[in-house]
Amino acid sequence: MKVLLLGMGMQGKAVAHDLEHSSVVDEILVFDIDTDPLKKYIKEKGLHKTVLKQLNATKEADLTKIVEQSGADIVISMLPAHFGYRVATAALNAGVHFVSSSYTGEIAELDSAARKRGIIILPEMGMDPGIDLVLGRLAVDKLDQVVGLYSYGTGIPEPACADDNPLRYKISWTFEGVLKAYMRDAVILKEGTRIDIPGDRIFRQENVHRVEIPGLGHLEAYPNGDAVKFIRIFGLGKDIRHMGRFALRWPGHCRFWSTMAGLGLLDDTSCDPENIPFSPRQFLVSVLSPRLKYGDDERDLAIIRVQA
Repeated sequence: MKVLLLGMGMQGKAVAHDLEHSSVVDEILVFDIDTDPLKKYIKEKGLHKTVLKQLNATKEADLTKIVEQSGADIVISMLPAHFGYRVATAALNAGVHFVSSSYTGEIAELDSAARKRGIIILPEMGMDPGIDLVLGRLAVDKLDQVVGLYSYGTGIPEPACADDNPLRYKISWTFEGVLKAYMRDAVILKEGTRIDIPGDRIFRQENVHRVEIPGLGHLEAYPNGDAVKFIRIFGLGKDIRHMGRFALRWPGHCRFWSTMAGLGLLDDTSCDPENIPFSPRQFLVSVLSPRLKYGDDERDLAIIRVQA
């Protein structure tokens, strides 16, 4: 099998590692804009199946051409989420299967055409979203009646390295993606009533609860996206009364970001001081990203919990 991997950042490296050690994968064709450090990484890690080439994904014609002419059996997009629809469309036109870890969004529009062509399009195939959804559906299938379904997911620094910055958080994927998710609207079901939570209010005290994780203690849980849509997807009936998808953080994180959101510092509306346009969110990404990196000897914790 030949795999086309678009993007080899923090998450893309993990994908390349898994593909390299898969017995069904013969060749991995990787495209990324920043190839110089990746050449060194590929050599150091001994990724013998991996062939690296350069691509500026913002050039739509080049991106489409690479997907359509790659000769790959499957395209894995680890580019920022806003490239997903473009890559999925190119894959569909080329008759190539598509996988990504990003939310479905407008990719859902391709469902009918993909089914007609026998092409598999699988967004939301990461950890969260991804593994959490698989576990959620597994729980539903094993139970005779489901009245509540909560899922929790996170990637946070382990206790030994969590306290060296005030946020108690470090970056295991794009920080721009983190901050964008921190303003995503959420939908939950409580006592049978749908509750819509605006993105700038997900960290407010009334929307946050605590969850005890064995060996770690209490973590904060805040609503993460639309959970109610999975009532239909999971085939849940009228018995369902509670539904929610939540992300977990170390205590204190939610209060901080509630304040930041309230001050408008997560907004993506461009400012223009001294004719240098940037948004408050872009400013935070620029300032905080280098300060929230994991050290070489530091580890993160990945947690998925589903309660039904």
